[in-house]
Amino acid sequence: MAPLLRYILSSAVGLPLLLLLCSNPTYAFQPVLFEKGSEGNPLWEYFLQHKQGPVIHKWHSYFDVYHRYFQRFRDVPVNFMEVGVQSGGSLGMWRSYFRHPNSRFYGVDINPYCKLFEEYYPGVTIFIGSQSNRTFLRDVVSRTPKMDIILDDAGHTMIQQIVGLEELYNHVKDGGIYMVEDVATSYWPRFGGALDTAQHTETFISYAKRLVDRMYYGYLNYRGHAYTSEARARLQGHGPSNFTENTLSVAFYDQIVVFERGARPSVAVHAVQGDFSIPYNAEVAFDAAVMQKYREQLLGNRA
Repeated sequence: MAPLLRYILSSAVGLPLLLLLCSNPTYAFQPVLFEKGSEGNPLWEYFLQHKQGPVIHKWHSYFDVYHRYFQRFRDVPVNFMEVGVQSGGSLGMWRSYFRHPNSRFYGVDINPYCKLFEEYYPGVTIFIGSQSNRTFLRDVVSRTPKMDIILDDAGHTMIQQIVGLEELYNHVKDGGIYMVEDVATSYWPRFGGALDTAQHTETFISYAKRLVDRMYYGYLNYRGHAYTSEARARLQGHGPSNFTENTLSVAFYDQIVVFERGARPSVAVHAVQGDFSIPYNAEVAFDAAVMQKYREQLLGNRA
């Protein structure tokens, strides 16, 4: 087995992500390029052509991730919120990318000068306040419709990213996207990050890993695989409310974590089809007579 594939299969995040990519043709065979955006990606092309006006500040690896998740929204009315406006150039990029005339765009930033972009981009609404202020974020939620996409590109500190997700995730529609970028700050002390979280405040990456655990909360007692009540309480009490029942997937990319929101059962339906099966027994000794019996059953049923 190739070393990379072995690593993916052994990773707590890698295997679910691999299954997601293989099972969804929208994502399959569209590799994310790290050194630049892909040719034909309209966001990458916009970025390359943008020579004047408000600055766009992005890592090259982001553009293909954006397009992978956002392209299905391009020609429908979309409610888009960018948390962290800064110099405003990305607002113009999003207005160009999402082409439906009834799309609505919202920005959130702590810098009061960012209000200027309401004048520069007609129809854009800017809210001024801190992402770490729960009261402020709840006010933003009360004054805006539910979002198809929320992109967190704000201050990148641990408290900002975690509070932002906790307060805004439920403001995303079913089928929508919540995306957090610049998550490398989880490893940078200046932003509250740390590699060893045992001695530090939780980072966004460690928080997101626990949310992956929460996606599997319904399986903690599945078919007798019981966990302690303490473990169940720890998972159930962590993260946005109803996360388990309202998250389709969590995907980790280079400096980006993507949450796809949508209703799902806490335990999926387990179905069996067909009329031939081999009983599971990992330690059974080989028996030629049993093999012959299975051969006759299997080949006898072949269409």
